[in-house]
Amino acid sequence: MVPARVTLWLRNRCRPLALAATSRIVDGWHAASNLLFPPACTFCGGEMAPQTPMLCAACVALLSGPTPAACGRCAHPLPRHWSERQWCPRCRGRRYHFDRAVALGCYRADLRQAVLRMKRPTAEPLTHSMGLLLGNHLRETTLGQPADCVVPVPMHWNRRLHRGTNTALILGAAVGKCLGRPCLGRLLRCRHKTRKQGTLRPAERFVNVRDAFRVSTGYDITEARVLLIDDIMTTGATLSEAAKELRRGGARSVEVAVVARGTGAL
Repeated sequence: MVPARVTLWLRNRCRPLALAATSRIVDGWHAASNLLFPPACTFCGGEMAPQTPMLCAACVALLSGPTPAACGRCAHPLPRHWSERQWCPRCRGRRYHFDRAVALGCYRADLRQAVLRMKRPTAEPLTHSMGLLLGNHLRETTLGQPADCVVPVPMHWNRRLHRGTNTALILGAAVGKCLGRPCLGRLLRCRHKTRKQGTLRPAERFVNVRDAFRVSTGYDITEARVLLIDDIMTTGATLSEAAKELRRGGARSVEVAVVARGTGAL
């Protein structure tokens, strides 16, 4: 019978070798699979050279710009004669609890199709790619002071179970990876299931999400600069309510980044 200390020594000795061997096998498998099955763009499905994000050059150009001049507060597109520092008429009469918002583009055409597809479990690779694209966009824009952490807007467990995926969480993880900031996916929690915002009038949306979020115990965000992530912003009600709770939890500032900015009549 092998003594316990010998077994422990062998385990500690062999484990790094096993992990290294496994890593080489996985790398070899990925290389072989890329030869047999060339990487495909997560949006159009076309073949492409391996790169990050997993989007072909044509789709990157299609989904990420050029972006029009936008309101410095709510990211809504502005006419050419407006300054980005001016608040647009849509948000002048509203009190948002975030400092400013940035969007990859407007919720229309191909970007709209991407956001709709991101709500499906089978499109998680696309969601991850869009998160990296958003992260790259944020690195190229001025978003105030660098964020201390990335926080996705939480989803109620029942809705997450029904949908089968958590879009904001996947986006947040990709943005955090791109910016080199931790993604705190459990910092905010959804206290109760709300009605779908898309079925409500603008004024009703702010009432619908009132007191819907709470900062989880065990987190200290005192004086933290938080980057709040979601897939789309329309009225800004959900993001504003989440930002209000983050500020209540001690955050110094809250800035918002979304894939798409809704431009409908509000």
